Amino acid sequence: MKSFDIVTLTVSPALDKSAHFSGLVPEQKIRCQTPLFDAGGGGINVSKAISRLEGTSLAIMTSGGSTGEMLKKLLKEESVPFEAIETQSWTRENFVAVDDNTNSQFRFVFPAPPVTITEKDKIISTIQELDFNYLVISGGLSEGLSVDFYQEIAELAKTSNSKLIIDTSGDPLRKVLETGVYMIKPNVGELAKLIGVEYLEVEEVNEAAKEIIRKGGAEVVVVSLGPQGAVLVTKDSYDYVP
Repeated sequence: MKSFDIVTLTVSPALDKSAHFSGLVPEQKIRCQTPLFDAGGGGINVSKAISRLEGTSLAIMTSGGSTGEMLKKLLKEESVPFEAIETQSWTRENFVAVDDNTNSQFRFVFPAPPVTITEKDKIISTIQELDFNYLVISGGLSEGLSVDFYQEIAELAKTSNSKLIIDTSGDPLRKVLETGVYMIKPNVGELAKLIGVEYLEVEEVNEAAKEIIRKGGAEVVVVSLGPQGAVLVTKDSYDYVP
């Protein structure tokens, strides 16, 4: 059994393509500069950050078609260890374009390709074959994965006494909280929805996060506040980082 301190999971990675152009004009060809390519997806980004901080993690991800091959090539170039679950569907490709005339950024994000039952089972079995202290899940679910898929993985982590950190939203996050995890990272809007209110002021975030902790949903809640920074909340502490 392979052993890692940290494992990350990205069920819906993306080959991110970015380019610059000058002037957005309807009905005309927009001449772009040479594109740059990057391996993208929540868990992959975590593994890349760990690598750049001279740490080591294993990135588990899906991969399909020529875009999936490019994704793997980019991770190898960054010396990020990975385990790719091959899929029938091609890995999606997202596109970011920056207008140099206005410095405006346009982000085109495409839907996650479907995952088959066989591929879903392979994701689960890959996790079961590993020994790890922390599992980081980041990103949304692909078509074909049920809303309780992350909850199933949370139960596996709990059985193995591993700490699960999850960054997702909506019903998948709600289901995970039913099982309980080590840490969640909602933004302030997502946190508001979790406790059933429309909006939270910054000074209300601490109590909202502690409500989730009291109910056993998570031990640690990190809330991103956009340009205002972030807060880290535990049962006994509150730390604000501007």
